[in-house]
This record gives sequence, structure tokens and C-alpha cells, in this order.
Amino acid sequence: MSTDLKPLPKAKRKRLLEHEQKASTRDEKVKDVKAEVTSLREPKNEFADAPPIEASRLQKHDTGASSLNPSNMRSAFHREKFEMKKRKLVQRSEKTARAEILNKEEEGFIEGDDGEPTYAIRQTEIADAVDIANASKYFELHLENFGPYRVSYTDNGRHLLLGGKRGHVASLDWQTKNLHCETNVMETVRDVRWMHTENIYAVAQKHYTYVYDNQGTELHCIKQMHEIHRLEFLPRHFLLVGSSGTGWLHWLDVSIGKMVTSFPCRMGSLDVMCQNPGNAIIHTGHDNGERINLFK
Repeated sequence: MSTDLKPLPKAKRKRLLEHEQKASTRDEKVKDVKAEVTSLREPKNEFADAPPIEASRLQKHDTGASSLNPSNMRSAFHREKFEMKKRKLVQRSEKTARAEILNKEEEGFIEGDDGEPTYAIRQTEIADAVDIANASKYFELHLENFGPYRVSYTDNGRHLLLGGKRGHVASLDWQTKNLHCETNVMETVRDVRWMHTENIYAVAQKHYTYVYDNQGTELHCIKQMHEIHRLEFLPRHFLLVGSSGTGWLHWLDVSIGKMVTSFPCRMGSLDVMCQNPGNAIIHTGHDNGERINLFK
């Protein structure tokens, strides 16, 4: 009995070859993807050839990532994910420490002699000690009749606004010494504040808060903000904040001219107020001197 196998038809052989080629191509792609995923998961040392960093510098920028323990995770998936997160945090602290080495800039400061308080150092002494470029920025204003004064600078530090308690208000470009305007409002001025540009500013006067342009022309009288003692302007929110002698805080939206909110703090006169430029949170001090309140 003959057991010879018949050869496969040509079309069938062609289909089998194509199938084998596709299978091999698919296997190669799977291997490439696995290799790529593995390379992404493996930690990479970007500073292999760089000199080592002092442990004190790394500790300075370490936010607690080095103490994280991925083995406490319950599943393998979460352990692997936590390890990647920890690796990124450690690399971030190392990059920050290395960047700090390259940063040679140092902020200026005043250092007195042994036992000498810095508030005893006069402005003329500072001007004599600094370099010529910074010494050229020194200027002096003799304002003896309408003080004490409240001052406000624009965000770029170019324009200066002055407000004397006896009603004197003036604005100028202190670099060129050009006077924008000067007027006397003929009543008590408690605070002054530039708004979003150097073309408009607010003045907290005896009864109400007024808004003027850089020519001294009155634009608005804000009667809702009465007996204001301190002003702050939030440039990223277009909000004018005022604290009053009756213990109220006011937020005015200057873009639409409407009061956003007003509420009493019930802690007496609010004579101390400032803002955190980073988050626009208002800080207030009170007569009892026991605490500082934060408002947002």
C-alpha cells in the first residue's frame, strides 16, 4: 500500500508562507514593544559621568522621597507604580541640587558689625557702599509738611505713588524724575495704591475711597468702601481690597465696578493689612496683637 504524501497545492503553500511571515513579523514587534517598555521602567542615571553631589545638598531639596518604601504596597502593580514615582522624585531633587551649583547669583543683603542693628544704617551709607550702577538709583525726597507718607510702587518698580496724611498725593517716574501729577485732596489720606497700570490709582481718604488717573483727575468715588485704612490690589484678579476702621474687609472688582464681597471681622479696627503675591491671600493684623488672620 503506497503512503506517499501528495504535494500541497501552490496556492495553499503560498498562504502558509504568508501566514508564517506575518507571525514572525508580529513576534518581532511584540519583542520590540516589550524591550521598549522594559527600558522605560528601568531607572536611568542621567548623571552617570557627572561628579557626585554632597549629601547635605541632596538632603536640602529632599521632600521625603528617599524615605518612601514601595514594598509596603499591597499589589505588584502598585509597588511598580510607586517605585517609578519615587524614582522621579529622587531625580527631581538631584536635578535641583545640581542646578543650584550652577546658580552663582546671591541676593543682596545688609550685614552690620557685631552688635550693630541694621535699622541704624542710613540710606546714604548704603549708597556709598554699593556699586555705581545701584548707587545711581538712589534719590531723596524732602517732604516735610504733609507727612507721614504712604508709598506704592508699580509691579515693574518704575512708578512711585505718594500719599501724605494731610492730603498731599503725587505720582512720578522715579527713574526719569518726571512728575505725572501732584494734588492736595484737602482731607486725610490714609493709604494709596497703584492698580493694574501706572495710569490709575486708588486713594483711601477720610470718608470714602477714590480712584484717580495719572493726571490727578477723579474717576470714581467708591462709597461702599468707607473709612478705609489700608488698600491692596490683586493684579491677577483685578480686585481692590480695603480694610476699614470699623473692622470690615471689602473686595471690589475693578473690571466691572461691583463689590464682590464685604464682611465684618469683628476684631476692631483693621490698621494692618498686606497680601501674599504668590497666592493673593490677604493677611490682617489686629489691635490685640495676638494673631494674624488670613483671608482669601
